[in-house]
Amino acid sequence: IAKPIQPSDLHQMIQDAYAYKAEAVAPLEIRGEKETFYIPAQQILYIEFEKEMAKLYKLDGSCYEFMSNKEDLAYSLEQHPSFYVNHKYQIINVNYIEKISFGKITLTNKKILPYPFLEKSYLEGLIH
Repeated sequence: IAKPIQPSDLHQMIQDAYAYKAEAVAPLEIRGEKETFYIPAQQILYIEFEKEMAKLYKLDGSCYEFMSNKEDLAYSLEQHPSFYVNHKYQIINVNYIEKISFGKITLTNKKILPYPFLEKSYLEGLIH
């Protein structure tokens, strides 16, 4: 800031700060039993659960494996508009669904995941 401060310059800086804040996306807080990950929602492809373990797959192909209560994690991510939680406690980022067919979802990385066929119209609504 150049001194003396001019009201017009300050006004523009405040507008720029508000614009930046509006565009900034806070990362999701993924809490495991012993660790916490901060990952932007747009980087999460899907999450699968096996007993007490969760595997979070990212767009870049990396995978985080951690202990997690699947009900709590599913509930917290279900509140986010980009995620679909099915009865098998798979959490899928709907932005990366390439195709929905009879009981199967194909993701952009060609991974095929099952889903309850009765939820097809709900899933199509989430995508569009």
